[in-house]
Amino acid sequence: MVSDFEPGLDVIYDGECIFCASYTRMVRLRQSLGEVRMYDARQTDMAVRFPEARHYDLNEGMLVRWEGSWFHGAEAVWLLSVLSTRAPLRSLLARRNVARALYPSMRAARNLTLFLRGKRFLQ
Repeated sequence: MVSDFEPGLDVIYDGECIFCASYTRMVRLRQSLGEVRMYDARQTDMAVRFPEARHYDLNEGMLVRWEGSWFHGAEAVWLLSVLSTRAPLRSLLARRNVARALYPSMRAARNLTLFLRGKRFLQ
């Protein structure tokens, strides 16, 4: 189990989502963040590793824990863009209102892609 006060950044995403997996690979986070831990929700026992995460629907968006706070969906994408030195669409997504406006389309693309690839949503 990860303490809410453990330094560094935890990113929890759907490894079967090609957009989520690509985004997490392409985001280059600042060295000053400390350790960056990436978790594929399909390969990690989330209930054990992050019991607090049960309050979030990972089918609605990725989840980020930073400095004891949780960020979900558009807020997670916004935070990763702000903290990164290079991310896809960084100049747009680092603006919170733009991330919130674009995120529903990003989530719809994820859902459609999973459906077309015959992949199940996260349980």
